[in-house]
Amino acid sequence: MNKKLSRRQMMRILAGGASGLLLSDLLVACAGGGNSGGNNNGSSGTATVSGNVNMAQMGGSNLTINSATAAAAPIAKGGAFTTNISANGSQLQCVTDGSGIIWALAISNPSSADPLTIDATSTALALLMLTPGILTTTPSETTQRIGQLQALSSFSALESYLATNLPTTSLQDLLAQATLPQLISTCVSDWMNTSTSSAQNAHILATSTDGSFSANFTMMPIVNPSSASVALTNSAWRFVQVARTPYDANVPQNQLLSPQFANTDSALPSALSSFIPSNSGYIIGPVPLSWGSIFTRTANNPIIVQDTNINLTVPPNQASLVYIAQGIGWASQTSQAPFGLPNGASNAIGVLHSVVYYVVFPFLDLMLGAQSLFENYKLLGILGNLLAGVNSVADNISTILTTASSSQDIQSAILDICITTFGLITLAANKAIISAAGIAITPALALILGIIAAAFGAANVAVALSNWTLLPPVSTVSLPISGANIIVS
Repeated sequence: MNKKLSRRQMMRILAGGASGLLLSDLLVACAGGGNSGGNNNGSSGTATVSGNVNMAQMGGSNLTINSATAAAAPIAKGGAFTTNISANGSQLQCVTDGSGIIWALAISNPSSADPLTIDATSTALALLMLTPGILTTTPSETTQRIGQLQALSSFSALESYLATNLPTTSLQDLLAQATLPQLISTCVSDWMNTSTSSAQNAHILATSTDGSFSANFTMMPIVNPSSASVALTNSAWRFVQVARTPYDANVPQNQLLSPQFANTDSALPSALSSFIPSNSGYIIGPVPLSWGSIFTRTANNPIIVQDTNINLTVPPNQASLVYIAQGIGWASQTSQAPFGLPNGASNAIGVLHSVVYYVVFPFLDLMLGAQSLFENYKLLGILGNLLAGVNSVADNISTILTTASSSQDIQSAILDICITTFGLITLAANKAIISAAGIAITPALALILGIIAAAFGAANVAVALSNWTLLPPVSTVSLPISGANIIVS
């Protein structure tokens, strides 16, 4: 049965306290990440570290440090504490008072030999790291990213504002006011201008008009035109649905066909095939090298699949084979899909998967200090199924695909989808369903998820939004068919 859950309702659920919330415990053993600065606790995947809270920059009483994978640790009157952090990756740490109110944040790094310091600076850095595109859980990238953020000309204003206000006002209350979100947004914009201006288009290939999608014959010249093969490459940070025009005089030319992929595991993982037809022409998005590489780096792992058994021997009504890929994107375009794509519902799922995979998944891994969700398509499929049953999600996807009149409309729709996803993960009713992805359910992450929700705003999706506005909703690739390229064996 469909459910209508508003963003306000989800925020209330997330703020309801740990006793009423359940969230995935994604503690998966991962390669990478040392434990310098702490004692590795072996199979638990944690390291014990000591640190200090700058009490001169902190209000509140009965303060504790909390993470998604460790019990709350008391903070002494002078600010000293000892806690467990993830040994597998960088992780969000937070300071709360006796009433569960958030006062400060930090990002722990298992490869750092320095004590964990929590103050206005660490809080400013953590707030900026809650942005997919900036966010990373890879320890070496975390060190580099922190240096980049502190070098921003706008960072000092954010840092100074927090140092001035945190002694008297909780971070939770500051985030509810206008000034702090604006300072965060300015820093994110500055980082995008200085760090991504030359890299935003780096994933673009030369084949298609907009460059996000390419198609090429796998063998030239074609020695067997009755069974030709085309390699399709999806290199943009989005999931797409693909169709092609028929190369057949006996098939109406206004009828698009779904490619028949040879390596369907790469095109459509089995975890997704339960609710997406295997012949839908659905291709997953690139697998990132790290969460720090999405949207901004010059390299990714593009998905390449084969459309096989294409018969080029029948005289065509057209001189080219045209592939059309549709996905999340709003850039103006010169070429439009000539006809409606088949399996339109799959395109809606593609938008949903793009948001959950490239925005929500990095948040979950940062909360857990993990690098474990890059290829967890089973969890992606489960969340896709759950979200597809929520009316408000369908409304937001409709906004993204058809009715949005501004980038603010799109941004709000993406935010609502993310908040709804966080809420659905916490619902006890979904415990057994999510456990089917091999993920144990525990209330331990509820507090941290509530903090993420409280800090979640427009700036957190700014890099993703900027990337997707560069992409047209439809990418068209035309492969000319010439006699010189076809040799009958």
